[in-house]
Amino acid sequence: MSLYLFTGDAWLRERAIAQLKRKLRAQSQRPWIEARFDGEALPIEQFVESLQSSPLFRENVLVHVKRVDKLRDPEALLPYLERPLPPERCIILEGERLDRRGKLPQLVLRLGEVHDHPPPDRRQLPSLVHELLEERGLRLSPQGLRHLLESVEEDLFRLESEVEKLSLYLGRGEVSPADLDGILFHDRGGDVFRCLDALIERRLEALSLLRALWERGAEPNKVFFLLASQVRALLRVRSLMAEGLSAHEIAQRTGDYPWLVAKRIKTAQRLTPQELRAFLQRLHQEDLQIKRGARHPEEAVWALALKWVFSRSESWQAS
Repeated sequence: MSLYLFTGDAWLRERAIAQLKRKLRAQSQRPWIEARFDGEALPIEQFVESLQSSPLFRENVLVHVKRVDKLRDPEALLPYLERPLPPERCIILEGERLDRRGKLPQLVLRLGEVHDHPPPDRRQLPSLVHELLEERGLRLSPQGLRHLLESVEEDLFRLESEVEKLSLYLGRGEVSPADLDGILFHDRGGDVFRCLDALIERRLEALSLLRALWERGAEPNKVFFLLASQVRALLRVRSLMAEGLSAHEIAQRTGDYPWLVAKRIKTAQRLTPQELRAFLQRLHQEDLQIKRGARHPEEAVWALALKWVFSRSESWQAS
């Protein structure tokens, strides 16, 4: 019997399980019958029956139990997992979090394999994207990769979806900037960051980009949160620059991509720390108004944008 337990990040977990299933199918001349269960409502009788059934000419049986961390009584599985089963049986258990000291994980450690997949660090994402692109025969320039990573906000499922979208439209080969603009960035993810970049840099086009966001149905709360996050990140970069840290050292300290740190340094150098602190203070004031019900998030963003784009540094700090 082959017994596996996968825990951790949902996307990495799902990817590892898919690879295991492909390996099992490749190693056997007989097809696999797969039975799937959910740990939140696992019928023990059907689980046991799936392990014991052996249809003629189709002896390979794979039992996949998702969300084992939702099992009401994990120990109820132990007697069936401990029993010797034919080698044509494979059990895959998966869940987000399981205490390694528990009886179920300890049993799998003793009889099978446990694979934990912690959420990837930001600096691991480029290599993961390269893997996805290579699997589909696509190539992306460093600049295109930066835009892709920035637009999906570290969402691995969406990263895979966007790469798949590029593959379906383009087939194989080099992905040009025009391809990205036409296929990937027609959604509002990329536009949000372009808008916020233009706004923080006090470019007039920020207002038309902001209006386009609302017309396309962007969530005002999300835009407000992202704007505050961007300003805080610039303030932190400014502070670390003042300590004499290089771009590489700042990237190591913050855990951000080096290219993103370089971009923030360039933006931060155009603004004084006083301006950024005043902007953040105004964001906090607007946030209080939103929480009190006195201001809608869309109105708050508009007010901040108009004041920031059209005011001089001195009047912004003094107001």
